[in-house]
Amino acid sequence: MTLALGQWALGLMAYAGWLPLIGTVSTPLAIWSLGAVLGARIADACVSHWGLWLLHYRPNPGLSSTALYALEAVVIIVAFRKGFAIDPVAAWFGFACGAGFFIGVIPGLAVVRKFARSWQREPWTRGKPMPAWADS
Repeated sequence: MTLALGQWALGLMAYAGWLPLIGTVSTPLAIWSLGAVLGARIADACVSHWGLWLLHYRPNPGLSSTALYALEAVVIIVAFRKGFAIDPVAAWFGFACGAGFFIGVIPGLAVVRKFARSWQREPWTRGKPMPAWADS
């Protein structure tokens, strides 16, 4: 739920420059948010889908949607190029934060799994079918 609310807030700041109960956000924050959305989309496609596919983790049900991620990234860059030009530092910092979040997801889950007993399962070996726990 927290992740969903965070994505929702990030999207509102990026595309509307506004948040409920707060109102209009500063221009640098809106540009940072737009960069974060862009970085997250690109890193999600590269790390969570293309990278795992290249490492032979199958199936990867989200792989087919990554073409839409790439298209969305192009649309964001073209549509908001003037906004990115207003504050390129905020845009690049946002991009790094958004990408860093997705780059850290898989290693972060591995760390949590070491400490959370309920998450400790047999690992999914690449090139092999998904383990039974993944189907539940």
